[in-house]
Amino acid sequence: MVEEVKHSVMFIANKFPDTRGIYVCGHSAGGQLAAMLLTVDWTQYDLLQNIIKGLLLVSGVFDLQPIVKTYVNEPLNLDEAEAIRLSPLCHIKEACLHSKHCKVIVSVGEHDSPSFRTQSREYAKLLKDVGFDIKFKEVEDKDHYNVVHDLVYDNYSLTQDFLKLVNSR
Repeated sequence: MVEEVKHSVMFIANKFPDTRGIYVCGHSAGGQLAAMLLTVDWTQYDLLQNIIKGLLLVSGVFDLQPIVKTYVNEPLNLDEAEAIRLSPLCHIKEACLHSKHCKVIVSVGEHDSPSFRTQSREYAKLLKDVGFDIKFKEVEDKDHYNVVHDLVYDNYSLTQDFLKLVNSR
């Protein structure tokens, strides 16, 4: 799926060559997929390195290693090595090398599970420590589902943060 998301970005960039950049939002497993875009060297695909301008990562799964020995892994069938390969937390150096220009919002619901809250905080801290323009936001009174559901509302604080990110260019 990481390859499919990467190919989606390549398709959009090639279909709209005059674009000034692409902004991506991902929730839960989608947050992991979006975060992995930071590790891509876009120049090897004849795209500008800064094609991804910003990410909104909502309650993302940034470390897949804890799920390897759980029922969640049954359909995925990940081994330890693949979990590491697909975990954004394990690829901060690559993200720094390829995407330090990208602005990132990492958010999580106040009532999300401890694992999602811990991984979100840790990922945001690691990105900040290597110099990313990062905003971490724990959204009050939200859980894993309604933290993303409410993005449809103009007055929702996370929607406003994402619109500011997009308009900041």
